[in-house]
Amino acid sequence: MLDPMSAYPPLAELAFIGDRRTAAAIDRTATIWWYCPRRFDTPSIFAGLLEPEKGAWRIELPGARPGGRRYREDSAVLETWLLSGDGGLTVTDWMWMGSDAEPRLLCREMSRAPRDATIVLSAWRDNGREPLRAAPSEGGAIVFENGLRLFASHPVSFGADGALRWVLPKGEAGWTVLADGACGPPHSDALAGWKTATLARWRELAGTTTYDGPYRDNVAASLRQLRLLVFEPSGAIIAAVTAALPEVLGGKRDYDYRYAWLRDMAMEVRALLHTAGHSAEGEGFLRFAAAAREHASHEPLDAVVTVDGRPLGPEHTAPLAGYEGSRPVRIGNRASQQLQLDALGNFLLAAAMIYRARGARDHWDTVESVADFLVKNWREPDSGIWESPMRRHYTSSKAFVACGLDAIAEFAAPARRDRYREAARAIRDYALRYCLTREGAFAAFAGSQRVDVSAALFPLWSFCPADSAEMEATLRVLHRDYEDNGLFRRADDTPGHEREGAFLAATFWVAQYWTTRGDTKRARHYIEAGLSHGNDLGIFPEEIDWRDGRALGNLPLGLAHASFLNAAADLAAAERKGRAE
Repeated sequence: MLDPMSAYPPLAELAFIGDRRTAAAIDRTATIWWYCPRRFDTPSIFAGLLEPEKGAWRIELPGARPGGRRYREDSAVLETWLLSGDGGLTVTDWMWMGSDAEPRLLCREMSRAPRDATIVLSAWRDNGREPLRAAPSEGGAIVFENGLRLFASHPVSFGADGALRWVLPKGEAGWTVLADGACGPPHSDALAGWKTATLARWRELAGTTTYDGPYRDNVAASLRQLRLLVFEPSGAIIAAVTAALPEVLGGKRDYDYRYAWLRDMAMEVRALLHTAGHSAEGEGFLRFAAAAREHASHEPLDAVVTVDGRPLGPEHTAPLAGYEGSRPVRIGNRASQQLQLDALGNFLLAAAMIYRARGARDHWDTVESVADFLVKNWREPDSGIWESPMRRHYTSSKAFVACGLDAIAEFAAPARRDRYREAARAIRDYALRYCLTREGAFAAFAGSQRVDVSAALFPLWSFCPADSAEMEATLRVLHRDYEDNGLFRRADDTPGHEREGAFLAATFWVAQYWTTRGDTKRARHYIEAGLSHGNDLGIFPEEIDWRDGRALGNLPLGLAHASFLNAAADLAAAERKGRAE
C-alpha cells in the first residue's frame, strides 16, 4: 500500500500544477504536499513538505505503486498513474484557468478504481500551527473555517484525527474539488468544461513560443514552469513555489522563495523574450516594477517584494520540523531589506530589451530613477547576487550595473546618456584595478582571491570580451577549482556555505559563456550536464547535492529554468549563424 506520509518525499519527485495565482506540489504517488490558497505567498494548508504529519491530500490504493506521470500537451494539467496487480488508477490534477475561472478551483479526477481507494485530506492552518477545522453545509459542501469549500463525488466522513476521508469503490470513477470561495456543487460535466477551458488557456500561452532550435522539448518544459510562476493579476514572477526547502540537508539554509526577486524577474523576462517572443510576461514586467516603486521601502526599488508589489513583512519561523530536520523553517525573507546593486543593473538590462522589442519607453520614469540611483551609488558596497549579510564590493554587482547603464543609455536624453556611459566606464576601470585575483581572474569581490561563477555572465552583456585575458583566467579557475561533473559551486560566504550543493543555474551560465566563445560543442556539454539534473517532467531544483545528486532547495527554481532557456536560445542562434557561414 502506498504510504507517502511515512517519510518526506524526494524533492526530485515533485511536480506542480497552478492557475498563475498559486500552485500545488504533487509527487509520484499523487499526494499533494503543498498548496497555498488564493496566492503563492499565503500559508500552505498542506505543510507536509516541511513535516509529513502537518497536512497532505493523498490517495490510498492498497498494493499500488507509482506508474508514471505526464503533463497534458503544453499545459499544467497533470496525469499520475498508480498501478496495482489488478489494474491501475489515473489521477488527473489541475487548477481551473480561463476567462470564467472564478472562484479558483483545485480539481482532482480519478478513473475507475481497480479496487477500493481511500482519499484522505488533512489540512492545517497558519503553517502547521493547528488543524484546519471543517463542517458540512447545505448543498453538499464541506466548508473550512478559512472559507475553502470541498466537494466530492462520494460521501465524505470526518475522522477523529481531523482528516476528511471518502472511499472510491472498486469499478467507480470519482472527483474532488477544493474551491477558494463561494461555489455551488459541481458535476462531472462542469469538471470536463473546466478542464477543457484550462487546456485551452495553456494552449494560448504556449502559442506565443517562438523558439526554434535544439532541446525543443526541454524548452517547452521550462517555459511551462516559468509560466506557472507568474502571478497574473500583477505580472510578478515568483522565485519558486515552495518555502524553506533546504540548500543543506539538516542545516539552517532554508529560505522562503514565494516572492518576486527583481534580479530573477529580469533574467526570466530576458528568457521569455528570447524564447516566447513578445510575451505578456515581458509586457507586465515594467508595469509591475512601476507599481512596486510606489510602495518601496528602499530607494529606488526593493530587491524582493510580495506578489502584489508590496514590501515583505518581518521574517519569522513556523512551528515545523523542517524538511528532513532542516530548521528553522523561515517564512518571509530578510533579503528584502538588502541593497542588491546587481538586481538594479539586471532590471535596466531587461528594460532595454523590452524597449527594443516594443519600440516604446513604457514607465520610463521608473527606469530612469533606477539608472540615476546607480550612477550615484555604484561605489557603495552591497549584498551581491548571493545576498550575503556582509556588504562588500562584489564584482558581479559592479559588472551588472555597468552593463545596465550602458544598455539603457541609448534610450536616455543626451545629458543623461553621457552620464550613464561615463559611470559605466568608471565601473570597468574600478573592476580592472581592484577586482582581479593574483591569477588575473575576476575576483568574487574587491580584494578576494576567490572566483565566483556569476562572472561567466560578464561577456554576455559586453562587460568585457569573452576572450579577454581576465575572462580566460576566470574560466580556468572556475573549471579547476569550482567544477565537479559539470556542476559549479558559488563563492558564497554566508553561514553554512561550505556544505552547500551546486547551484544548478550556474551550469547553464557556463554553457552561455562557451557559446560566446564559439565553442558550441562545449556549450552543449554543459547544457546537457544541467538537463541531466531535471526530473522526468523537466523540473529544475535550486541546487544539487555533491555527494549523491539529490535535488536540494526550493523548486521549481525560475532562475534555473530561465538560465537554461537563455543558454538554449544563444546556442540556437550560434548554430544558425554557423550554418549560414
